[in-house]
Amino acid sequence: MFGPKIGKICKNIQIIFIISLTTGGFMIYFLIMSQNLYSVSCLILNNIGFDIDEQNLKPEFGRFSIIYLGFILSILIFPLIMKKEVSFLVKISSFSAYCVSALIIYAIYTGISSMINTDFHIDYIKNKKDSKDRYIQLFGVNPSNLAGTISLGYFCHSTILPTLKNNKNQNNNIRDLSIGYIFTGFTFSLSGIFGYIGFSGKDFDIDFKKNWFFFFDYDVIIVLILKLLNIFQLFVVFPILVYAVRLQIFNFFYGNDYPSKKLVMIYSISALILSLIVVYIASEYLAELIGIIGACTTLILVYTFQPIVKIIALYLKKKKISVENETNLDENREKNADNEEKEKEEKEETEETEESNKKEGKNENEALKEGNDGEKFTFIDILYIIGHLLFIVIGIVTVVFNFVPINFFNVTFREE
Repeated sequence: MFGPKIGKICKNIQIIFIISLTTGGFMIYFLIMSQNLYSVSCLILNNIGFDIDEQNLKPEFGRFSIIYLGFILSILIFPLIMKKEVSFLVKISSFSAYCVSALIIYAIYTGISSMINTDFHIDYIKNKKDSKDRYIQLFGVNPSNLAGTISLGYFCHSTILPTLKNNKNQNNNIRDLSIGYIFTGFTFSLSGIFGYIGFSGKDFDIDFKKNWFFFFDYDVIIVLILKLLNIFQLFVVFPILVYAVRLQIFNFFYGNDYPSKKLVMIYSISALILSLIVVYIASEYLAELIGIIGACTTLILVYTFQPIVKIIALYLKKKKISVENETNLDENREKNADNEEKEKEEKEETEETEESNKKEGKNENEALKEGNDGEKFTFIDILYIIGHLLFIVIGIVTVVFNFVPINFFNVTFREE
């Protein structure tokens, strides 16, 4: 669509942002794994005589902290990301659906439990600790900060395509994709609504945590099981994401996804070092990190590239029809010229036949010209283009909102 030169540049830009998105994904996964593993480790160490504060997630080298769990994870996961193929991990990752389902079910259970034991009121009053009365709000102070997270949450294009390609009946792709988005929205809504209500209950702290596992005491058995399931899920998916980035990078530079063991080792160590840096620097900024990655990558991959491609496709479609009409006109002129030359050479046809042929050719030319003029941009086409340009504006606004908090609903809290 873009032509050889421009098309290559656009493809490279797209690859860069896909790599950025996937890299951001595995860094976030590594951070969440480290946090949950730290909590599990605290439970074990405290039970054998150590005294470690499980709520202190600051990465410090002077004490046992989350950064040491990052190093342990790096050693354990290194052999997996060095593998040439990860097909066995892909098979194991199918169990991730059960892990995620367990988390969603427990979030719903927490919401129902809080609705039973807590008196909720819808009002903009600050909650107090150890109070059975809790206040929930329909709107937040800075809802704009969620723009990047929402965009990233619904960006499942790159993960759903392999599934759709292997669909037994390709005619069902649109139906299956629509069902997938409906269930995705349903899942997000259930988790969000029941999670918010649940963790606003009297059994939980009034300050929201960026990792919801830390709402609970670290020695709650069911939560411990959920943490272990979550660690297993991310431990399996992490090498797959690292492998996906490796494919993109090495195919881009070398045309081979495994050019040499040395290069793969350098890449794998670099990926782990980058993840450790994120654990050390951004362990307290998990939500912000997700939002920034989501806003910046979806700006290009979702809100910009797709509308531009569709607009250019519409333009080329019009141009193609126009070129085809011009070609038909030229062919018709050549046909008329051949007919005239043949008539003169053979001198067998009558004057009446010649005039009839010329008249017929003239009518065909006029019809083709009308068809050519009819392929100009219509009002519907203009609305189509404006609609897709609005997507680009939405993408830009998403990035701005992620850095500039805006109180849309003028929400203010007051004391009870």
